[in-house]
Amino acid sequence: MLATSPHISTLDYKLFVACKSNIFYNLFMGKVIDKVALLCIKDKKVLMCRSANRPVFYTLGGKRETGESDLDCLVREVKEEICVDIDETQAEFFGMHRGPADSHPEGTIVQLTLYTYPASLIGNPQPSSEIAEIAWLGIGDKDKLPINGQMLFDKLYKDGLVD
Repeated sequence: MLATSPHISTLDYKLFVACKSNIFYNLFMGKVIDKVALLCIKDKKVLMCRSANRPVFYTLGGKRETGESDLDCLVREVKEEICVDIDETQAEFFGMHRGPADSHPEGTIVQLTLYTYPASLIGNPQPSSEIAEIAWLGIGDKDKLPINGQMLFDKLYKDGLVD
């Protein structure tokens, strides 16, 4: 099912370009950080967040806790990051995305299990204590994203989901 997603391929050519040395080691032997992320898209912009200690914006979401499902993780992480609730029954699987992890040793890959959220957020998004800033970003804001985020936005733009 994941490999047939029309939106995100698990192995993107840009991954090969971004991982500069020994690509087979990077892909198959390097560390993989597994995360769940929510693509909250409105008016062709994606709601993103920036941690206080980071210069770039990231998708909403994070790592699963032990025994936690993807959707349970999203509900918890979105509440922790932007102080709103989501109706997990409205989240829709979007696809998988892999790319170089920001602020980690070369060869570290982040793998995102992506969900879209077409419904309205329950509450008014605002940064929590762990988040410095939230913003609705489009393709013109790619310079505010890590390489992996830029790769994701390129795909979203190609699919007509962001401007």
